[in-house]
Amino acid sequence: MSTGATAARFCRVEHRMSTAITLDGTGIDDELADRFFARITRLESLLSRFRPQSQISRIAAGRLHRDDADPAVREVLTRCEELRERTDGDFEHEPWRRGDEHDPSVVRLDVNGLAKGWIVEDAAMILRAEGIEEFFVNAGGDVVATRPAGRPAWRVGIQHPADRDAVAAVLELSCGAVATSGTYERGNHLRGRAAAVDSVTVTGPDLAVADALATATWASGALRPTWWDRVAGPHGLLALGTDGRLRWWPPGAGDV
Repeated sequence: MSTGATAARFCRVEHRMSTAITLDGTGIDDELADRFFARITRLESLLSRFRPQSQISRIAAGRLHRDDADPAVREVLTRCEELRERTDGDFEHEPWRRGDEHDPSVVRLDVNGLAKGWIVEDAAMILRAEGIEEFFVNAGGDVVATRPAGRPAWRVGIQHPADRDAVAAVLELSCGAVATSGTYERGNHLRGRAAAVDSVTVTGPDLAVADALATATWASGALRPTWWDRVAGPHGLLALGTDGRLRWWPPGAGDV
C-alpha cells in the first residue's frame, strides 16, 4: 500500500477496551482500518478480565491451563512475569500477591497494565506490514505513532489530571510510544497508591512496555522508583507530583 505524497489523510474512531481508540494517518483505507480494529477486538476477547469467557478469565478460574491458551495469552503472561521481577513487584498482574487474597471481589489475574499497550502495538504491526509510514493511534491517552524522516513530529498532549481543559505537557513523537497512568481518564482503576505523584507518563519504542512501566511507577507511590535506572533503557519518565511540579528524566538520564 503506497504512502506517497498524494496519499489521503484517514481518521476513524471506535470504542474498544473501555475507551475510544483513534486511528489517524495517511495511506490507510477502510479495509486496512477494519483489519486493525478487528485485531484489537480479537485480542481483547482473549485478554480482558471483564469477560468471563476470555482465556485470561478462564485461566484465573482454573478452567483453562496456561499451556493450552492462545500464544498471545502465553506471551502476555510471560512478559507480565518478567516485568514484575524487573520492577521489584510494583508491576503486578496477580493482585492476590499484594495480600488481598481473602477479598472475594479481587480478580486473581489482571494483565491489563501490559495488555492494553500490547494489543495496540500488535494491531499497529498490521499497518507497518502494509508499508504505512505515517500513523497515529490514540487509545485513551496512550499513543503509538510514526512519521517519516523530514516530516514534523507528532505532538502529544498529556492531560492535566486536575484540569480537564489543560495539558500538563506536550511531547514530540516521531516514532515510538507514550503511555500515561493516572485516575483522571477512567477513574480509580489502578492498584497501588500514588503517594507523591498525580500523573505518570513513560515514553519509549514500545507501547506495551511503556504502559507497564507507567503503571508500575504509579503503583510504587514514588516520582521515580528505586528500580527505574535499572530498567529505563530507552524510556523517558515524566512525573507530575502532588506538589504541582513537573519532572522529566529523558532516556539514559541519571539522577537530576
